[in-house]
Amino acid sequence: MAASSSSAPNRWGIFATIPLVSADLPPGADLSLALAEPPAISILTLPRRISPDPLIDHRNFPSVLAADPSGLFLLHATQGPTDRTAGPVVYGDDLSARKLVTCRREFVHGYFLCDARSATAYRLPDPDEPDRILDAGNLGLLTRDGGRTYLLAEVQPISGSDKAVLLRYSSETGRWTSRDLHYPIGGVVRPWASHGVFSLGERLWWYDVSWGLLTCLPFEEEPELEFVPIPRTASEKLHSCPCTSRKHIQFSACFAISDGVVRFLRIGVPARPKVVVQRVKRPAQRHGAGKDPWIVMYSLRFNEDSDSWVWNIDHEVSFEEEIWCHHTYEASGLPKERPKLACVDPFNANLVFFFLGRYIFSIDLTSAALLKCTRYGVKRPTKEHMSSRYVLACPSSSDDVAACGARWC
Repeated sequence: MAASSSSAPNRWGIFATIPLVSADLPPGADLSLALAEPPAISILTLPRRISPDPLIDHRNFPSVLAADPSGLFLLHATQGPTDRTAGPVVYGDDLSARKLVTCRREFVHGYFLCDARSATAYRLPDPDEPDRILDAGNLGLLTRDGGRTYLLAEVQPISGSDKAVLLRYSSETGRWTSRDLHYPIGGVVRPWASHGVFSLGERLWWYDVSWGLLTCLPFEEEPELEFVPIPRTASEKLHSCPCTSRKHIQFSACFAISDGVVRFLRIGVPARPKVVVQRVKRPAQRHGAGKDPWIVMYSLRFNEDSDSWVWNIDHEVSFEEEIWCHHTYEASGLPKERPKLACVDPFNANLVFFFLGRYIFSIDLTSAALLKCTRYGVKRPTKEHMSSRYVLACPSSSDDVAACGARWC
């Protein structure tokens, strides 16, 4: 992202999504960014004027929603309590001519575009009524020309219909606009879990790790929303998660961008049991029923012949029979316990990072070797909740992006 000096061609960082809030910042600086070499975690620090609320819990933690190689961050921070004397918000739904009632929010929500290069933060204007940002976890950032032009976009599915609204903010116009879209999964009665948004090329990808991806080209005047389901084995039900409960699903499943390709990772059920079942002494554990978890990685490609997105299997690796018994893992002293997913190296899809207790470590899936391991210095969330939800892997677009207030640790 931002570095004072570097000889490596591919600098990147693992960024904590929950920043620190402190009064100890350089005069006039809106932020400070302590950059660390992976697997250590880089941490953004904000002044109280950007994030003024006393931190209660996950409801008002400031959060980095997106990190761009240009040095731009999209930040969400609450700005104080709302007017508790006011009644519920009532607004019209133009697409269905219904009145929707939403409970008034406890906090005023603020959205900022932060620039690590200049250590500045710009508060984005709120959309004009009746438009509004409904879910911070569904707001994505897409840039052009090294961050000189940017666009924010949120997909807002309309419950009980096959329609959605695309709410967009353009840096070129300085205003929010909304457009009606066809919602390709509107016939399925279940809400979209807003686990996050990432960009790749000219596309934004909204993801629900228990379900799949929504994607479009938001710079287009009339974008079309597509749905890509997560890869499934034949024995899985459509909306089940074989790895863990839905509440903690990001412990065991995540999306990533590496080598310019969308990846999906899952700890638990391997994709093709019959291919490697002879390597396992207890076949029942092959399916995650026992103590032997597996890490499976898929890559997403567009098939021109079928005009559809297709998942391919890149890796299937057993923790018990390959990773835990490797001499590098045994030398690390880490317990042989199922870890939680963190992220993937943006430049090498074979390198996957995991959390275990207070440690973060990397595994080369081609050799099952543990390469690096360190304690991570993140205070929030607690180690029990730390997962891929609370980190972003972001590369640097160049070595010459030295930022005021940013430094390598």
